[in-house]
This record gives sequence, C-alpha cells and structure tokens, in this order.
Amino acid sequence: MVMRFNKEERSTQPSRAIPRTTINEHIFSEVMLDERTIHQSFNHDWTSVFIPSAPIYPLEIGAQILGKFYGGLARNAGSAWTAVATTNSFDISYGTIKLYFWSLDVRIGWDFVEGLANKMLDQLQRGFVGLFDAIFVHLVTGVEVHVKLIIKGKGGY
Repeated sequence: MVMRFNKEERSTQPSRAIPRTTINEHIFSEVMLDERTIHQSFNHDWTSVFIPSAPIYPLEIGAQILGKFYGGLARNAGSAWTAVATTNSFDISYGTIKLYFWSLDVRIGWDFVEGLANKMLDQLQRGFVGLFDAIFVHLVTGVEVHVKLIIKGKGGY
C-alpha cells in the first residue's frame, strides 16, 4: 500500500497504486550496533533499536519538512486512515521523503503508525533531524516491525 501526502491540498490521501508486496529482508540482517545506536521505549509495550543513518541538511529546512510530515502522519493515522485496511508492508511519502513499514509477523496497525509519528515529533523537538532505520519489538509477543525513513533516490530506493 502506498500512502501519499498531497502538498497542494495539505491533506493525505491513499493512492490507488498496487499494494507493495516485496520486502527487502536483507536490510537489517547484518546491522552492527555502535555508538550511534539509541535504545528507547516506545508506547510502553515496545522497545526499539533506532539507528540514525544521515542528517537532513540544511537542518532548519529538514526540521520544517519532517515536522509537517510527522504531524500529518499522526493526524491521519489517528483519524482519516483508520478506514483503510492495514497490511504488513507499506510506505508513506511526502515529497521526496519516504517512510517504509514492514513486518514478517503481523499487519501494522494505524495506532502503531500514529505512535511512531508522535515519538518522532518528540525526537524532532529534541534535535534529531535525519534519516533512520529502526526495529521495534513488542515486549510481550516478540513481534517485530521494521521502519526506515529515506529520501527518494538516495540509499538505493
């Protein structure tokens, strides 16, 4: 499933594109943890390995774009998109920013997307303006959800 923000209308609409069906399983197979790795709690039932991959320059413009992206993502995942069926693999785009979600275990709920967007807004306020890879693990079930923020055309996507 591909979700796109329509910048002209300042709204978010699901596209009618064919659902994304391929998952790049190898992306996290050899992740090495180093000093850039941040362990954080997410929505109390989740823990994560969060790996920043690159800052977005200029930082001020990157912060503005990410703020609009995460804010719109949180609003829509908590309201407008709840009528859209969930899946285990999808991406959401805003201009050249693309956020991938995938899980081999479950369909990813809009409440998860909303929680992530709110967490990333909080991280943005703390000064994190950049691309990342993240693996979220549910503490009770062991379910994994992978998330990757990229700029289209960079990083092989």
